[in-house]
Amino acid sequence: MFVNSPDLVCDSRCKVCTGPTNKECSYCATGNVLDLETKTCDSTCPDGKSKNVHSDYSEHPVCI
Repeated sequence: MFVNSPDLVCDSRCKVCTGPTNKECSYCATGNVLDLETKTCDSTCPDGKSKNVHSDYSEHPVCI
């Protein structure tokens, strides 16, 4: 289980974060994907990247 520190409020697109913006995510909230390079969560992957559908990432999809 991943937990934020009690005083840290994450952007709504993040499930776990290191700061308050969607560019400081460790894992994304449901419906969002994580760009591992930029640590950004969004509803779609940036241009030139695609969602990894490998089973290891089924709970926490990432852009590759």
